Amino acid sequence: MLLTTKEAIEKRRSIRKFKPVPVPDEHITALLDAARLAPSGCNAQPWRFKVVRDSETKWNLAHAAYDQSFIAQAPVVLVCCADVEGYLRGTASGIQDLGQTGRLTTGLCKYFSGETARWTSR
Repeated sequence: MLLTTKEAIEKRRSIRKFKPVPVPDEHITALLDAARLAPSGCNAQPWRFKVVRDSETKWNLAHAAYDQSFIAQAPVVLVCCADVEGYLRGTASGIQDLGQTGRLTTGLCKYFSGETARWTSR
C-alpha cells in the first residue's frame, strides 16, 4: 500500500534497535537514487552522500551526534552532507554562484568559505 506524503509523515517512527543483518547494496542504491532526486532550490542539489559500514566511523558519527550510540549499532549509516563550498562557487551542480549574485550576505559567504571561524558541533 502506498502512503500519501501526509500519511508517511504521520506514521513515521525512529528506529533505535537494529538487526545485525547486512543491508543489500541494491537497497542502498535505491535509497540513494530516491534521495538524489529530491528537489532543491535552483535545482542545485548541493548534497553528497556517504555510505558508512565500518564500526570505527559509525562510532565516531554516534559520538558527533551527541553520543547517540544506536547510530553505531546500525549495519549501515547513510550520511548526507551539504556541499556548501560547491554551492557558493556554483559548482555543486553548475548553478550560478549565490554569493556573487547577492543572494547570500557577505558574512555568510565568508563563514561558508572558511574566511571566518567555523561553528563547532557543540
